[in-house]
Amino acid sequence: MGLFKKNKKYDCRFTGKVSETTGTNIIPHGVFLTVTLTGDSVIIDNSDMSFTLEKSQITNSGFFTEQDVSKNRSVIGRSIAGGLMFGEMGAVIGGLSGVNNNKTIHKKFVFITYQSSNNTDCGIVFEIENYEFQSALKFIKMTKAAIVEPVKL
Repeated sequence: MGLFKKNKKYDCRFTGKVSETTGTNIIPHGVFLTVTLTGDSVIIDNSDMSFTLEKSQITNSGFFTEQDVSKNRSVIGRSIAGGLMFGEMGAVIGGLSGVNNNKTIHKKFVFITYQSSNNTDCGIVFEIENYEFQSALKFIKMTKAAIVEPVKL
């Protein structure tokens, strides 16, 4: 029982503003949500809403920056290409990648794709602040370990 001992009950946590969603209507855009990984559960909540995913429901997670997506490209073409490669969430990210924004501040985004309890493919894109980035990377690393890659023969 040290003076500086942390008493945290979670593996990692980050907060972000919901930028995009697919496959779900229960999460409005623009709200801030906290994503908490605790053992085999992922809790996504704020003071108004809360829902829990099992770690095994997560099909993918990752990050990208505004710099990655801000090159002057075709929004429609990139959306189609992303959709072909990664499904609905890929189409959203591909579409975002065609938007040109000439700002020097580059936003960071984290995406989580998951399969809902009724077998619907869903996804959430969070815009995160720089100080949350390391926690978000830890979340991605810890959830990637649970994602089973298909065996290539």
